[in-house]
Amino acid sequence: MKYIKHGSELTKEERKQIGGKASALLDLAQGSFNIPEWVVVLPSAFEATKNLEQRELFEQEVRETISALGGDDRYAVRSSALSEDGIATSFAGQFETYLWVDAKDVVAAVYKVWESGFSERVKAYKEQRMLGGEAEVPAVIIQRMVCSSTAGVAFAVNPTNGDIKTAIVSAVFGLGSALVDGACDADVYEVDQKGQVLSKVLGEKEMKHGIEEGELKTIETPNQKDKVVLQDSEIQAVASLARKASRHFNKYQDIEWAFEDGQLYLLQSRPITTLGLTLEEQGTVGVFDNSNIAESYIGTTMPLTFSFIRKAYAEVYRQFCRNFGVSETIIQKETQIFDNMLGFVDHRVYYNLVSWYKLLAILPGYQFNKKFMEQMMGVKGELPEAFLKSIETPEAKGLDRTKDLLRLIKTGFKMLGEYRRLEKSIRKFYIRLDESLEKVDVQNMRLDELYSYYKLLEKKLMTKWDAPLANDFFCMIGHGLLRSLSKKWLEDESLANQFLIGQGDIISAKPAEMIGQMGAYVREKALGKLFLEGSLQTIEIEIERLPELRKQINEYLTTFSDRCLDELKLESKTVADDPLVLYRAIGANSMNVRRVESYNLNQMIEEKVNSKLKGPKRRGYIKVLKAARRLVRNRENLRFERTRLFGRVRQIFLEIGMRWASTGLIENQEDIFYLEVSEILGVIDHTATSYNLKELVALRKLDYERDNLKDDPPRRFMVKGCFGSSKRIDDFNETIHDELTKDMKNGEIERGKRQKGEQDSLEQLNILTGLGCSAGIVEGYARIVLNPKEARLQFGEILIAKQTDPGWILLFNMAAGVVVERGSLLSHAAIVSRELGLPAVVSVEQVTTRTQDGDYIRLDGAKGTVEILKRNEELIINS
Repeated sequence: MKYIKHGSELTKEERKQIGGKASALLDLAQGSFNIPEWVVVLPSAFEATKNLEQRELFEQEVRETISALGGDDRYAVRSSALSEDGIATSFAGQFETYLWVDAKDVVAAVYKVWESGFSERVKAYKEQRMLGGEAEVPAVIIQRMVCSSTAGVAFAVNPTNGDIKTAIVSAVFGLGSALVDGACDADVYEVDQKGQVLSKVLGEKEMKHGIEEGELKTIETPNQKDKVVLQDSEIQAVASLARKASRHFNKYQDIEWAFEDGQLYLLQSRPITTLGLTLEEQGTVGVFDNSNIAESYIGTTMPLTFSFIRKAYAEVYRQFCRNFGVSETIIQKETQIFDNMLGFVDHRVYYNLVSWYKLLAILPGYQFNKKFMEQMMGVKGELPEAFLKSIETPEAKGLDRTKDLLRLIKTGFKMLGEYRRLEKSIRKFYIRLDESLEKVDVQNMRLDELYSYYKLLEKKLMTKWDAPLANDFFCMIGHGLLRSLSKKWLEDESLANQFLIGQGDIISAKPAEMIGQMGAYVREKALGKLFLEGSLQTIEIEIERLPELRKQINEYLTTFSDRCLDELKLESKTVADDPLVLYRAIGANSMNVRRVESYNLNQMIEEKVNSKLKGPKRRGYIKVLKAARRLVRNRENLRFERTRLFGRVRQIFLEIGMRWASTGLIENQEDIFYLEVSEILGVIDHTATSYNLKELVALRKLDYERDNLKDDPPRRFMVKGCFGSSKRIDDFNETIHDELTKDMKNGEIERGKRQKGEQDSLEQLNILTGLGCSAGIVEGYARIVLNPKEARLQFGEILIAKQTDPGWILLFNMAAGVVVERGSLLSHAAIVSRELGLPAVVSVEQVTTRTQDGDYIRLDGAKGTVEILKRNEELIINS
């Protein structure tokens, strides 16, 4: 058997055995690169040489091969193991390499390379990287050495920062071994994509490696610092060679090169292994924040839901911009804004703030509305000025400025018209919604009918969600203006929230009212314990004996069956699916009845406003207040209609899931939630790229289960490029330290640095701060609720949560106050707390970790403070 082969002689099976370096040489030879002559010793020769006769035959084969390569030349003898030169593991320097080997010593060098595969060094390297496996016998490359005048290495992209537009060339005089061994400082050149040499950093070059009298020697070369190793044409040729090798392998390459007698040789080419955290930093910047959206999408969310809401956001905000006069040309030009309004990180939903700010920037009044948007979304601290400047349109001049002014005036009139037509638009929206969501029997629809019905909902609702979006926009402005006027004219910004309390007609408060009524009925029948602790079956048996209660429950389910925990996640079970959570809430309310304080709003306004304002200011303030109250009420009520749409979409996809589970396309009905909308529709209309849904679901399940075990990412972070390979910057634009070093002055919490020696820090004073959103002061025991399905809130306790959604209304009846880590002044928790008269503070950093169950706390819903009066352990010791 022949153990040494030229590249052209290798069989298909042998090519699988020769390792990364030899495979690269083979590939390069076939790609017409100028490489020194070479052969490869197959790994199978190692076992064969254990036999004395085969050993002698092998050594003879080596001598004959060397003679054919040139005989008297010097040779490189290096390893080419299967594990070397990979993207993740290079094994650089682990296997032996011998350079300038005399022909007579090549056989011995081959044996030494083989032995290095069993070294402690290689073993330790594999253990450190948890590679495992048995010791590896490498293939061995025998290659003619190039006696170079200059040599070095080159990177097709900058390995330190991942800049793909810049190649890096390092060069030394003589042989490249002086650079590889680190014995000599090299010249370093930067070359752009056009071949222009951008910079030259000259090395000391006080020595070089060369051949004298047939031996490899270190030769002193003084006074070479100011002499360049390569001329510009040579630098350009080396950079071009590195880029050509990269395109050949379709991976950015790190090459070794050499000039001999004016010819440029490529000695080695391997993937650059250091790009993982640098290459993508040259890409698009994303700033992700879930301050308010976490209220709707708590924790992990499944792919079907995200794919649905991502498209919904894109479509409704395109329509929103059209309605407010943004030209179709701009909408088409800025399509990336709409398609990237949301991000999906570890199966958590985030706002992409860059897109949201860019959206505002194409609307009139950007600087004015920016602050109001931040308040509505619960964004703490705007983006750095550099980001904001990058998305703002440069100031127009001359004729362009006149055109912009005319467009602004035209858009202003259009916005004013939209505002005047808002109530009429809302009425039309309700009619269209009711028609689209009329009672239909999805269970008796064919698959093509389910498909058509979903497409109908897309057309009639998702692309025409005009009234809710317009109301949200005006609500953002109205509420922000009310806060500004309250601060400026009434010298109390918190009045803006106090004046929104108890206005009535907010549908989100109705479930609490109905549950309270059913709780009172259950208390009269002494069934509270059954509803709190009984099984679903025993409770429903009892309900059938009480027609009045059955009627009340049916009325609740008719209106609010889709209003459940995580109601905007398509995968969530509704109250109709699992009524036990409703029964538990009724049972809890039967223990006590919450009496909502009656507010005489008109009297409160008269007392506060009349004492401060007169004439036009008073009339202007009252007008803004009435508008803000109406817009906030509309906002919350229209959000409930969104719940109805999501409930119907959920029914459609669950029915598709049942059909596919029955035919074996997926295992279970609920597997449908691991697929994306386009994938599901593609299977039905025959445009899918894969119909192997079981394997796709299995892969998605593994991803979901893995991410479900992770801690939630921070509230805000930044990435550059794609998530898969870029570094997440978690402390971007915010630090918890800022929240813990606010000053306490005159009873008010203010930002600022504390002078050394002043009063204790707020952390030591056990005071936490957030956004006061519902006025009132209350003291009570803290109850931290992370999973509302398992909550056992006692009447009068203060509810503390990371975030809430409308389904949490089942717990609000029992609470004396509400504190939430996330949220904004217009979030559901804020609006419903005001309507129920509950003191509430939102956006309180780390409240669920800095407080404990049973701590006795004071909550001030106007100032936005939570003070820990006594720790739980102190109460236990003193009891």
